[in-house]
Amino acid sequence: MTLDPNAPPLSPVTTLQNQVAAGVRHLVTAGGTAFTILGALAFLPPDKAQMAVEKLQMIGSDINKLTGDLSALWIIIGPAVMLWMGKIAVGSASLKSQLKSIARNPAVQIPPESKIIVPPPVAAAVPIPQVVPPQ
Repeated sequence: MTLDPNAPPLSPVTTLQNQVAAGVRHLVTAGGTAFTILGALAFLPPDKAQMAVEKLQMIGSDINKLTGDLSALWIIIGPAVMLWMGKIAVGSASLKSQLKSIARNPAVQIPPESKIIVPPPVAAAVPIPQVVPPQ
C-alpha cells in the first residue's frame, strides 16, 4: 500500500468525525444489547418470560450472596467500564493513533517525496519523516 503524494491533507473535521463515530458506535452497541435482551423477553410467552425473569433474579441473588455488597457496585462499575472503553475507541480513532499505526505497519510504504501535514503536536509524536507540521 502506498499513499498518494498528491492527496489532500487530512482535515481536522474528518478526524473529529472519526472520533465521534467511534464513541457513538460504543454507545449504540450498549443500547442495542439492552434492547435485544428486553426484546427477547417481549417475544416469550408471559409464563416463559416470568420464568426467565425469575431465573435471572435467582442468578442475581446467588451472585449477591457470593460477592456480598460488591455486586451492588456493578451499577457504577458497568457504566464506568463502558465510558473507559469508549474513551479508548475515541483515542484509537485519532489522527495521531492512526499515523502511529501506519508507522508500525511494514507493508505501508510512504514515498519519500510525500508530505503529510498535521498539527505540530501530532507531527512531533509520530515517527514518520514524511509527517510534518505546517510551514
